[in-house]
This record gives sequence, C-alpha cells and structure tokens, in this order.
Amino acid sequence: KRQSNNTAVLTTGTLTMQPTANSSFSSAFTIPSTFSFGQGASGITGLTLGRSGNTSAITVGSALDINGPIWIYGDATINATMNTRPAGSGIYIVANGDATIAANVSANGPIDVIANNVFVRANITKTAGSTGIIDLVAKDRIHLDNGRTITSNGSEILLASNSDATNGGSIWIDRSSILSGGGLITLGGGDALGSGYAEGSVGAGPTAYVDSRYRGVSLNQATINGGGGNIVI
Repeated sequence: KRQSNNTAVLTTGTLTMQPTANSSFSSAFTIPSTFSFGQGASGITGLTLGRSGNTSAITVGSALDINGPIWIYGDATINATMNTRPAGSGIYIVANGDATIAANVSANGPIDVIANNVFVRANITKTAGSTGIIDLVAKDRIHLDNGRTITSNGSEILLASNSDATNGGSIWIDRSSILSGGGLITLGGGDALGSGYAEGSVGAGPTAYVDSRYRGVSLNQATINGGGGNIVI
C-alpha cells in the first residue's frame, strides 16, 4: 500500500526482507524511514531481515514492536528499541562480523546473539516466565559498556567468548550488571556453550583499560547476581 511518498505493508502474517538465495545484500541495509508495517498486538507476527550467510551490515534505526519473533542475519547494529510480544517469541541475531546492541532490547522468549564480537551498549531484558535463555556468543570478545543491565527474570544467562577456541577472546563487564533472578549465570568460552574458557588476546581491548585485553574475564565494578542461581566464571 502506498500513501504519498511512503510505503506501508499491512498484514498479520510475517514479513521477510532478504537478498536472493545464496547471496548477501549488495550494500548495507536499513529499513527506510519511508517504509512502515503494522506493529504491536495487531501487527505482523514475525520479522526476518537478511538470510543465513548474509555478510552485509544491517542497521535497525526505528523502533520494532513485533507480535512474533525477530530474526536478523548480518552484521547488526541495533540503534532503536526492539521488543517481541507473544510467549516464546525470541530475538535472534546471527552476524559474521560484529553485533552492536545500542538500544534496549526485550523479548518474551529467548535472546540469542552470535557474532565475531558482541558489544552491549544498552539493556537486554527477557520477560519473566518465558521460555529459553539469554545467550551472547562471540568468536572473539564480549563487551558490556558502562551502566548496562542484562536481566533474565529467572532464566539462564550465558556469555561465551572465544567460541571458536582460536586466538583467544575475552569478556569485559564495565560497571554493568547481570541479573538472572534465580537462573544459572555462566561467563565462559571455548565453545558456543561456554564450557571452556574465555581467554585474553592481543586483539584490541577497551581503550580506557588497554591491559584488559590480556585477561580472560575482566570485571570492573560489576554486579553479577544470580538471585539464588549458580554462577560460573
């Protein structure tokens, strides 16, 4: 549906925007400001941006409130809030390069981020009682900026760096909080399950604390609260 210079997609089905099979977007992708679709309880019931193997960057620049899951395939930068509504509806980000969470993200289901580096510059919240866990998995490092909070409301939280067990990869938590409300908290690495070790490397570290690149797990005035759940570092 086209109104003036704007394009609107109206459906209660799912919406998928992706390149042709076995390819990537030809350039960095963002949802144009002139493009809109139904959101909230009466809007689309799922959103997919990109496809598996997409190597182009994807930027979320306007708020998403989806009545179903959100899938993003590509080097993701989240600059606007994202939320999923129905029970079990998760947020899934799969990046070949970096994933940057720069706006608050909340889901009524799992929150899975898989990338080369994961940068958390906003809050991540999983609704109480919903299925799944919060897991951030990076081949290299995971960095929580100052003053951020990851909250799972009773579910497991997993941070796994160095997931390819190659050239190291650290976890850096800078004056931020991880709160599980009774779920297991794991800060580990070595594989996607965090069953091994986060490892320091000679790769670039936080500019304010350069030597932290050589530490497996760096906690600077951080709060790790399992609320009765186990904590593994």
